[in-house]
Amino acid sequence: MDLLDANKSNLTIREDPKLGIFVENLTQLQVHEPQDVLQLIREGVMNRAVSQTNMNKVSSRSHVILCITVEQKPYDHDTRKDKASVKRGTLTIVDLAGSERVSKSGSEGQRLEEAKKINKSLSALGNCVAALIDEQLTHVPFRDSKLTRLLTDSLGGNSKTCLVATIGPAVWNYDESYSTLNFATRAMAVKNHAVINEVVDFKTLTGNLQRKITLIESEKFRLMARNVDLEREIANLRTEVDDLKHYALAPKVESNQRAHVQNFNHFNFNRLQILKRIYHLIRAAQ
Repeated sequence: MDLLDANKSNLTIREDPKLGIFVENLTQLQVHEPQDVLQLIREGVMNRAVSQTNMNKVSSRSHVILCITVEQKPYDHDTRKDKASVKRGTLTIVDLAGSERVSKSGSEGQRLEEAKKINKSLSALGNCVAALIDEQLTHVPFRDSKLTRLLTDSLGGNSKTCLVATIGPAVWNYDESYSTLNFATRAMAVKNHAVINEVVDFKTLTGNLQRKITLIESEKFRLMARNVDLEREIANLRTEVDDLKHYALAPKVESNQRAHVQNFNHFNFNRLQILKRIYHLIRAAQ
């Protein structure tokens, strides 16, 4: 039953290669703050089936599963957009209804049928845990109940699992407390294999690569234009040097004018060497 939409019942459990195991047509709502989650939990609790028994005044008549899917999208401050990779994880919170001894709870009629289903699903959960910790067993009966089917990843799969066992201090509840602690001890032996669920958004990745290609091409054209300017300046300097050499070799040049021309020629020659060095550095950078 969908606790956020009481009109949805007998929902089907599906399995998808990307999404994993999920409940088809289950209500999914987007939240932005923790208060939004708490409000949805309050709404779900109002639709939860509870009843009074000899053991509990507000006994849960079913298990409750809350799934919170969280996505993390790294932000690129340079492009002011989300990066291509997306990390996704699901927080699954399960409230298991306690097992009942009919002789103690005094359940009858509808309450008795609910107790049978609760005990049956808890027994299936215990069988899965026992199979997971037994190295000789190769089959884990996850499909024996809807509860274990939904908790496939949480039991020895791609997740980190935490179990909170609640017991009562009364001697009258000794058998139930012992059974609960025994189950928790076995569950602690289950080994999970958690990995990072990272999905690549190829559309965003393609856009980022295209922007990088555009920037590189722009830088390439800028360097090519700079090379043209440097080559033009080097050609002009060579022309000036040739003119100065010709003027320096003229027979009618005065001695002081000849010395001035030689100094100016030496200055332009050094300038030409510097420009050549800059030109080679730019060509090497390409």
